[in-house]
Amino acid sequence: GSAARVSGGMLRNCLITGNVSKVTSTLYVTGGKMQNCTVVGNVSNGTSKNYAVALAQSGGTVENCIFAENASPNLTAEDGDRLAKPNWALAEGAITLTNNVRNCCWAGSRAVGMAALDPEKLVFKDVAKGDYHLDAMCKLRNGGIVDESWMRTAVDLDGKPRVNGRSVDPGCYEMDPAGLMLLVR
Repeated sequence: GSAARVSGGMLRNCLITGNVSKVTSTLYVTGGKMQNCTVVGNVSNGTSKNYAVALAQSGGTVENCIFAENASPNLTAEDGDRLAKPNWALAEGAITLTNNVRNCCWAGSRAVGMAALDPEKLVFKDVAKGDYHLDAMCKLRNGGIVDESWMRTAVDLDGKPRVNGRSVDPGCYEMDPAGLMLLVR
């Protein structure tokens, strides 16, 4: 089955990695909200083109999330566009990218709500060691939508303030600017 199925409620500040699904997508969202999650390094062995992906969505809202390095080995040339983009699929006619998916980034495809982002600039600190914090040079910094109802007092997956800068970072970790120093003369 899926690593997570959201049909109501909230999935927030989660790192979803290392899952292998035999039949369905890694995540299946039919309702509720998925917010500030990082979905990376999962394998979906489904054979249906709607389920052989990291995220299949037919309802609900997905916001400020990152999808990268997920694999769908059973997709073939007949699956067309999904073969090139194994990180996500939309159930036909059920949702729109502008209303139900906001400020999300898929490696290898255009970012939603972040049109200026080059998907190749999605850089994690150390994928080989499982460190999915955004690298200091990643252009996603402060690229999320701030939800005042919870973010101003919330913490990320590391226990750091959820908003550190002018806005929230997408994904489950807020970038710590402590290691960055600029000298202007």
